[in-house]
Amino acid sequence: MCILFHVAVVDLYTCDIHFNTVRLIAVFIICLGFLMLLLPEDWDQCLIELGTKLRKREQPVEPAETGTSSGINWTRRARTS
Repeated sequence: MCILFHVAVVDLYTCDIHFNTVRLIAVFIICLGFLMLLLPEDWDQCLIELGTKLRKREQPVEPAETGTSSGINWTRRARTS
């Protein structure tokens, strides 16, 4: 947990301080930023790889079709002018 959050909780109980919504959101954003600094440098690539592995595991294996396909082709194609 973030030290700032702990200080805010202590101030809330020991002093007569009332936190408004903006201050609570600001404390949450600061704590979230601190926690993101603790993540490894390549955390985004790890999430992408994990998502790819999960999607591959969920999709059933379909046999290869010969001829034309009736499905949507999602490959990128260059526009011709």
